[in-house]
Amino acid sequence: MYQHFNTRRRLIQRILTYCVMVLAIIIGVAGTTAWILGYRLNFQEEQSVERITLLQFGSFPTNANIFLNDAQLNFNTPGRYDAAKSGTNIVKYQLEGYHNWQAEVDLEPAEVRWLNYARMVPNEITSADVLEVVSFYQAMSAPNGTLILLHEVAETPKFKLIDISDPNNIKATEIEIPDSLLVGVVKNIEIIEWDSSSNFALLNQDGNILRLDRRDVIASQNLTALFGVNIAEPHFLNGNNNIIFGLTDTNLRRFDIKAKTASAPLATDVISYEAYGDGKLSYVSQTAIQQTVGVYFKDKNYTLGSFDDIKTTRTSFSHYYREDFFLSTRDSVITIIKNPFSDEYREITTVEIPFEAEYLFHNGGGRMITASSGNQVFVYDLETKAQYHFDTESFADKPFWLDDFHFGYVHDGELKMIEFSGANRESLVKSYDFGIFSSNNEHLFTFRSSDSAAFLVDSSMLAKPKTN
Repeated sequence: MYQHFNTRRRLIQRILTYCVMVLAIIIGVAGTTAWILGYRLNFQEEQSVERITLLQFGSFPTNANIFLNDAQLNFNTPGRYDAAKSGTNIVKYQLEGYHNWQAEVDLEPAEVRWLNYARMVPNEITSADVLEVVSFYQAMSAPNGTLILLHEVAETPKFKLIDISDPNNIKATEIEIPDSLLVGVVKNIEIIEWDSSSNFALLNQDGNILRLDRRDVIASQNLTALFGVNIAEPHFLNGNNNIIFGLTDTNLRRFDIKAKTASAPLATDVISYEAYGDGKLSYVSQTAIQQTVGVYFKDKNYTLGSFDDIKTTRTSFSHYYREDFFLSTRDSVITIIKNPFSDEYREITTVEIPFEAEYLFHNGGGRMITASSGNQVFVYDLETKAQYHFDTESFADKPFWLDDFHFGYVHDGELKMIEFSGANRESLVKSYDFGIFSSNNEHLFTFRSSDSAAFLVDSSMLAKPKTN
């Protein structure tokens, strides 16, 4: 009898132990899952469970003090903070010798938000003249960020190639287009674009398209003469400087420079187009009574919209996080189509903007979709879905991206910088329609006129020398 009682007691103990173990596992899994999803216990204030967000902080230069809702955190940039509350938060960076930086961020529960784009501006910017040039007509920086192609006088075939790879040793090389490539008396030469390798540039000499080889100018070519047709709006194929796209009348074609061949029309009745990436094209076709917007890729056309009128329509392309986005504006609406080359997985987003866009473009990383007109700018953030609209001084042309998070533009002889949200506006230095950061972000290169009527290339320090 006693033995039977002990056996029963051990069985009950074992069952209770298993129940406790199962319950502990369930609680552990639930707690871990809740922690991963951002839930935290708040014992200090409401004594409740809250779902927090994660903030990733960063600045250039680094080591800025961080304030979250006026409370200083116990670390400096860069760093992370995993106890931020959802809703509106005010983040401020302070660094001795620099202007304060501040952002108002609206956070969703369990969101991860990167605030690593702050560019701290020195209280005093030191500039030095590093090069004197005859004049300034047009300049364009190369994709590698170390070269600037400068055209000093519109009606001359002479250029300067400025090497800024070493901010402390700026070099300039004279380039002159061979007479054999020029047609008639030169009235104007425009720089169209660099290729992705930063070795070739497309130029327009009075309607004749030239391909400049910066490494061997003698090897440069007149593409209009090579193909025997007038080519409008030429653009390189990304990654292949022997392929360009362009319009012949209203036919969109692909031109193979090495093979000296032009394709059959990729699209017809085209009034405008944009080339992006590895041969992706967006275009607007127009007849007397109808407009069509479409995309072309790998020998196939995709019609994305048709309209029974001929209003102004602009298109572009973006690529962000391995996804393609077709962009278009019409009236006061931006249409964003994700996966435009897939009939099955295509996703469409429409965004109303407070003006009719004159320009449609995006930052280098493809994340910030931008529309502008006059002094108005609208930005749609593909990552956060946030929308920003702000006004600034009148633009002579569209603002340009200084980097992936900052616009630049020149007003009253000064280069100004604004974040994509319209916040943290800064006046930087005197400039004439140009600005580029050095590859290490410590210098800003600009052009400005001098008292001697010549133009100067200035190098401005945007990072104060570190002291030991």
